Amino acid sequence: MNTIAECKHSIREAYTLATCNHPNIVKFIGASANTRMADIRCVVIERATDASLQEGKHPPSLGAKSISPSFDIYSKVNYNIWRVMLWALQLADGYNYLHSCAEPIIHRDLKSANILLSDECSTLKISDFGSLEIFKRSKEELQSVNQGSLFYMALEVQRRKS
Repeated sequence: MNTIAECKHSIREAYTLATCNHPNIVKFIGASANTRMADIRCVVIERATDASLQEGKHPPSLGAKSISPSFDIYSKVNYNIWRVMLWALQLADGYNYLHSCAEPIIHRDLKSANILLSDECSTLKISDFGSLEIFKRSKEELQSVNQGSLFYMALEVQRRKS
């Protein structure tokens, strides 16, 4: 059974995603809720048609599996500096949108598995808002909370965690 805090967090995640409207943020489609428990059981988002950046890091011989088995990321994507720069700009644009909201949204778990690719890998979309933070606290309070994937954390946050 979920705690009240967990229920509030899942509802906040679904609501936040539903209010986001940006080409580099996954689109919210709907959610399944347990009204007796005031809990969100499942959040439904748009389907990434190609892969995540994590899947694009490893060649198929290492066992990488694509989100879309019919799309072979390795044969369709021409990895070059321009494609990487396009992805970097799209990522920055998506983050700028999140941070520019009336109540800024801090993702707190940016990693290659949470960055999805669509449109034959030409469009990057930020996903997985499970660790999000609505910026209502002071900067010092936010920096004191250690949350996210350790491998992808900034060094100063990792040092504070250990």
